[in-house]
Amino acid sequence: MRMRRGFPLLAILALAGSLSARPAPGPAGYPAPLLAGKRIALLADDHFQIEEAIYALFRLRESGAEVKVVGHHKPFAVRDTYLLPTDLTIREALAIAWDGVYVLGGFSPLELREDPEAVEIVVRCHRRGGLVAAICHGVTLLVPTGILKGRHVTGNEAREVEFTNAGGIWESTAPQIDGNLVTAISSGDDGPMLDAVVHWFRGGPDGARAHLMDQYLAGKKVAILLDARFSFNQYLFPLKRLFHNGAEVRVVAETKAPLDERRKVGPCLPDLTFEEAAKTDFDAILLTGDWAADTYRRKPAALELISRLLKKGRIVAAIAEGQTALISARACAGYAFAVTPGGRADIANAGGIPKIEPVVRDRNLLSCAREEDMGALMRDLVAALCEKR
Repeated sequence: MRMRRGFPLLAILALAGSLSARPAPGPAGYPAPLLAGKRIALLADDHFQIEEAIYALFRLRESGAEVKVVGHHKPFAVRDTYLLPTDLTIREALAIAWDGVYVLGGFSPLELREDPEAVEIVVRCHRRGGLVAAICHGVTLLVPTGILKGRHVTGNEAREVEFTNAGGIWESTAPQIDGNLVTAISSGDDGPMLDAVVHWFRGGPDGARAHLMDQYLAGKKVAILLDARFSFNQYLFPLKRLFHNGAEVRVVAETKAPLDERRKVGPCLPDLTFEEAAKTDFDAILLTGDWAADTYRRKPAALELISRLLKKGRIVAAIAEGQTALISARACAGYAFAVTPGGRADIANAGGIPKIEPVVRDRNLLSCAREEDMGALMRDLVAALCEKR
C-alpha cells in the first residue's frame, strides 16, 4: 500500500448463487458477529480524534454491538469540519448498564473528565465487570476513576507521568490488556486495539491477546474506488480494517492526483488509475458512495473495471450511492440490492431487485443502503473474502 502524503493515515499504515439475497456464513477464519447483544458506549466530546472515532464506531458495529455515541454535545460532537453524530447525553447514558465503555482520544476526554457523571459511567461499567477501553488521551478520563492503580496501562506518551501517578504500571507497547481494562497509545493501534476489544467479550484477556494480529485476509487483493469529494468514513474504515487483517488494499481513481475529501478532513493520494487497476486481478472491489460516486460513475474506464470484475465472479461491494455506478454500468439485472425507499425505483428500473434492508448479499454482489450500515457490509465482505480460496 502506498503511503499518502500530507495525510494522518501515513503513520498508521507504516505500523503495521441464487437470485435472492442470502445470509453470509461465518467461516472459521472470521469471527462474525461476536458482539451481538452487547451495548457499548463510545465516549466523545468536541475535539475527539477523528480516525479513532470512525474505526471504533464501525468496527464495533461490524461485530454486532449496539453502539451509542455519548457526550455533552448533541446532535454532534465537533472536530474541525468533521461532525460525529451523538446518540445520548451523559445523563441519559448514566442510566444504562453498559457492557463496555470505549473512550476516544484527542482532547475530548479532558472535557469529559470535568463531569463527575462521565467519570461515573466508566466506574459503574468497571464495577460490573464490563470492559473499559481507552486510547491515547482517552486514558486521562480513567485517572479520576481509580481503576488504573496496579494495572498495566499505556496511552498518550506525553501523559505517562499522570498515569503512573494514578498508580498505573506504564508500558510502552500497545494495546495493553489487564483484566477488563484495555488501553492503547494512538490511532496507529486501532486495528489490534479493536480486535482485542471484540475478542475480549468471548475469550477474556487471553482471547484478546490471541487475536491482536489475525491475518485471515492474507493474500487477498482489494480495490477501493474513489473520486473527489469522497466520504472520509467510507475511505478510512475499509482501508484500515482490511489492511490490518492482512489484505493488500489499493485505492483506485481516474488519476493519481490527490483527491479532496468532501469536508476537507484530509486528502487521499490514489495508488492506481482505472487503467492500471484493470491489469490486476483483484479479489474484490469496494464502490464508495457519497458525492464521489456521482463523479466516477461518469467515467467509462471505471465502469469497465466494475463490470469486468463482476462478470468474472469477483466480489463487488457497494456502499450506499456506490450502487449507482452499477446502474451506469448496466450491471444490475437480476441482482438484489439493499436500498432506501427513495432508491427503490432506480434499482428496479435498472433491472435489479430492490430490498428495503440494511445489507444484502446476492452471490458476488454486496450492498448496503446507507453509510450507517457500512459496518455490517464490511462483515459480509470479510466473510466473502474468507470463503474465497
